[in-house]
Amino acid sequence: MKNNILSFIILIAFFFTACDENLFKTKDEVDPPQVGEVQTLLSDNSLYAGDTTKFWIIPTNPDTGPFSFQWSATKGEFISTTDEDTCIWRAPFKGGDLTISVKVSNSEKSVTKTKQIIIKSLANPVVSILSPGQGIYLVQFESTEIKAEAFHDNGIFSVEFFVNDNLINTIGGNESNVYMINWSNTAPAGLTKIKVRAKAQITGTTS
Repeated sequence: MKNNILSFIILIAFFFTACDENLFKTKDEVDPPQVGEVQTLLSDNSLYAGDTTKFWIIPTNPDTGPFSFQWSATKGEFISTTDEDTCIWRAPFKGGDLTISVKVSNSEKSVTKTKQIIIKSLANPVVSILSPGQGIYLVQFESTEIKAEAFHDNGIFSVEFFVNDNLINTIGGNESNVYMINWSNTAPAGLTKIKVRAKAQITGTTS
């Protein structure tokens, strides 16, 4: 008798662990939307400032619908309705990174999907020489600090330092946007011309 009771308990335990959890859902319980990634016409998830593109999302469990959609973006402007599965969006006129989001909901639950987008700016970097100043006298055969500031919406790829049109150093971009080298002043007496040229990330524009 004990063996029969034990076998019955084991059988019940197996039934509860092996059965699909869907068997125990209440009649009115609704599954959350199941959706893939945000789709776009962009091949590399980037576009130029001011351009437009299309985004869309596809639910994969239509039996739990109908669905509602709500699109949003950290920057830029939607030029079509934002409450459907497809939307048209225009990028801001300034480069940088941003996020496109869509919230997909049914009668009870919702899921949010996002996509990171890079806005490419064709503007030239903004460059200024901080030191030495215009008209400063330099001491021959002594070290001179050349300090510059360079900025671009997509970041700086490299900064080149020239003295009398000769390239003397190249520095990679950094987050501070400030670049500095020490130059040994071996230029002949007379006027010395210092030039700094910056190259932007992604677009490669220079200034």
